[in-house]
Amino acid sequence: MLPPIKSILFRFRWPLLVVIVTLILIKLMNLTADTPKQEQRKEDIPLVEIQHVVAQPDSVQVDLYGVVETPHLVTLRAPVTGYIQMSSVLEGDPIQTGQPLLRIDPKDQQLVIAQYQADVQEAQARLASERLKGTVNRTMLAQEQVLLAAAEREYKRQLSLNNRDLVAKSRVDTAQAEQARQQLALLQRQQQIDDHSNQLQLLEAQLARKESLLAKARFDLERSELKAPYAGRITSLPVTVGERVQAGDVLVAFYGDDSLEIRAQIPDRYLPGIRVLQEQNRSVNAYLKGDENRWQLHRLTADVKEGRGGVDGLFRPLVSRPVATVLGRPVVLTLEIPLSSDVVRIEPRSLYDNRFVYRVLNDNTLEAVSVEMVGSTIDKEREFIVVESPDLTTGDRLLRTRIANVITGLKVRAAEANAGGEQP
Repeated sequence: MLPPIKSILFRFRWPLLVVIVTLILIKLMNLTADTPKQEQRKEDIPLVEIQHVVAQPDSVQVDLYGVVETPHLVTLRAPVTGYIQMSSVLEGDPIQTGQPLLRIDPKDQQLVIAQYQADVQEAQARLASERLKGTVNRTMLAQEQVLLAAAEREYKRQLSLNNRDLVAKSRVDTAQAEQARQQLALLQRQQQIDDHSNQLQLLEAQLARKESLLAKARFDLERSELKAPYAGRITSLPVTVGERVQAGDVLVAFYGDDSLEIRAQIPDRYLPGIRVLQEQNRSVNAYLKGDENRWQLHRLTADVKEGRGGVDGLFRPLVSRPVATVLGRPVVLTLEIPLSSDVVRIEPRSLYDNRFVYRVLNDNTLEAVSVEMVGSTIDKEREFIVVESPDLTTGDRLLRTRIANVITGLKVRAAEANAGGEQP
C-alpha cells in the first residue's frame, strides 16, 4: 500500500524548499541583469555616396498632355448653285497660295447675270424716261401759265360785258370754268415738277440696287472657282465632281500652316510663376517628345473649360512649319519653367516616398528631411528631381546611394572620395 502524499511532502519538505528558493533567485537575477547593447558591426555599416546641398535658381520640366488645334480653320462654302465641274485636291493634301481647289460650272450663274443685266437696263430706261419727263414738264409749265393768263383775261372781259348787259350770264360762267380748269392744270404740272427730284431718287436707288445685284452675280461667278488664300492642308472635302451644290453648302475646309497651336492644361502650382514671367516679357518654352522644334507659350485662356481642371496654355511653334504636327493629334509637350526661388537638384534615387531625403549628420548617422518635389529636369541626358525645403541649407550632405529599409539614426560611411561633393 502506497504511503499518503502528505507524509511524502512532509518527509522531503526541506529539499523542496531549497529548490523553490533557488528557482526564485535565478529568476530575479535574470530580471535585474543589464541587457547588453547590440552595436552595428563595422562590416554592416553601408558605404554611401553623398551630395552637398547647393541651393540656387533652377528650372523644371513638366510633361503636359495636349492636342494640336488651330484658331483659323477655314470653311469655304458654295457662293452659287451649280454642279461641281473640277476638283484638284483630296483630304489631307497640302495646298499652296493661289492654288485652284474646286470649280463650279458657270452656266447657272451666267443665266443669273443675264437676268440682272436686263433688270439694270430696265432701270436705266425708267430713269432716262423720268429725266425726259421732267424736261417736258418744265416746258409745259410755261405754256400752262400762258393759257391761265388768257383764261383770266377772257373771264374779266365776259364779266365786263355781262355787267353792261351785252352778253348772257352763261358766257360769264363758261369763261370762269375755263379759268378754273387752267388753274388746276397749272397746279398739277407744278406738282409733277416738284415731285420730279423724288422720282429721280427712287429710280436711281432702284438702278443702284440692280447694279449691285449684277456686280455680286459677277463676283460670285469669279468665286465659283475656289482658290487657296494661303498655304495649308485640306481637312475635309465633302463634295465630288458632278455633284450639284446649293449656295451655302460646305465645299472644302483647310487650315494654314502657320496657324497650328497646341492646347495643354497647365497645373495650377506653376501658373503664378508663369504669369510673373509673362509680366517680365520672358518666354516660356516647350518641346515635343522626339522633336527638336521648340514651342513657345503664346497665351493663357481666360476661363476654365467645362470638364477641365485648370487653365489651358496655347503654344505656338518657333518655326513656320513644325514637324510631326497634325490637327487633332494628341501630343506630350515638355514644358520648361524657370524657377525664381532657390531649389536643390537631386537624383531620383535620393528621393524616398516622393517626400523625403536623408541628411548625413556629423556623426555619420542619417536624418530624414521632408521636401516638396517641384518637378524634374534633364541635364546632359541625365534626369534629376528638383526639390525645395526650408529645412535644407547650403552645405548639408545628402544621401545619394539607395538603401533598403533606411531609417533615421542609421549609421553610414560617407564615401567623400567617390562622391567628391560632385553636383549633379
